[in-house]
Amino acid sequence: MGRNPDDLPGDLMNTSGIEIVDIYPKPAMPNIPDHVPENIGKFYWQAARNAQQGHYDAAGMMCRKVLESTTRDLGEKTGNLYQRIEALATSHVITDAMRNWAHAIRLDGNESAHEDEPMNEATVMDMLSFTELMLMYAYTLPGMLAARQAKKT
Repeated sequence: MGRNPDDLPGDLMNTSGIEIVDIYPKPAMPNIPDHVPENIGKFYWQAARNAQQGHYDAAGMMCRKVLESTTRDLGEKTGNLYQRIEALATSHVITDAMRNWAHAIRLDGNESAHEDEPMNEATVMDMLSFTELMLMYAYTLPGMLAARQAKKT
């Protein structure tokens, strides 16, 4: 009979004589919204996965990176993130409510990168939720509409 993993000191991944061959139950993998560009989807996956694993500072920074890349992909390539968010709202690419949430992610993402206090789960889950909604609004819905139009023609 083997040793009980609960009786082992430290990190199982760094304990000699132990090999982890599988994990049960399997952790749910994050779902990337449909029609999202590959690079942005990878950034979102990293944000969601880090949040699942309790790495809230990393998740917060990745949410901000998703927002950075999305604003550029939506056509605002110049200026800082604040300016790009404002330009997207002014041109009605995003709604005023989305502008407010985008600024919250921008500020919370800065905090996750620069402050000494760690991010908390609730803040990161809010950031992740908005980030997903932003991707759905920017990519999933237009992709669904384009697919529907293609079926009609």
